[in-house]
Amino acid sequence: MTYNGTIYRPPVEANTFLLPVTEGCTHNSCSFCNMYQDIPFRMLPLSEVEDYLQEVKESYGRYCERIQRVYLVGADPFALSARNLLERIDLIKQYLPNASVITMYARTDNIASKSDEDLKMLKEAGVDDLYIGVECGLNDVLENLNKGYSAEDTKEQCLRLNAVGIWHCDLLMLGTAGKGRGLECGRASAALEIFGSQPEEHGGFHELHCRLYRGSGHRAFPEYERKAV
Repeated sequence: MTYNGTIYRPPVEANTFLLPVTEGCTHNSCSFCNMYQDIPFRMLPLSEVEDYLQEVKESYGRYCERIQRVYLVGADPFALSARNLLERIDLIKQYLPNASVITMYARTDNIASKSDEDLKMLKEAGVDDLYIGVECGLNDVLENLNKGYSAEDTKEQCLRLNAVGIWHCDLLMLGTAGKGRGLECGRASAALEIFGSQPEEHGGFHELHCRLYRGSGHRAFPEYERKAV
């Protein structure tokens, strides 16, 4: 397999088997990200994925039976249709028979494009722990980051994941609201993730059922920054 671009993965997936299935990003316009700047989005053909898995099987033999978790490489492999994802998951299970969790990045709009039945089938196939770039709970900040969707959109789609039992890992960006708005940003992001302003009233449960929060300190590139920030 010839893979174009750099392979990225969340730090917590350091020991996870990585399987390339897409290149680039369907959106590729976030003002803080240049990871896929010169890489057009492409779905790797099923034949290439199978060739790669075959090579792994031949090289590592019975070790493949120990692999239980697979991370699909790409900015948002969840952009693939449910059918295309299920075809690739079927291949994974042919070559890695004990793989039970299939994880990947997912954009909010790529969750929205799937029906509830699609999500149920993906859950049953092992899809779990989706990494979602929530970034911030303030819509004007998300617009400045050029995310392509609102905080309410993300909440709606995360609740759909909850309904079928798919866990997700929400990624938040610290300081994205700019100077003097840190507390406002933090409160808005917290309000997005939990019931109301006093989560203890609800037993401390997260409304979005997030398995992991991960914060980062990125900022928008200068050409995207508003003068008011």
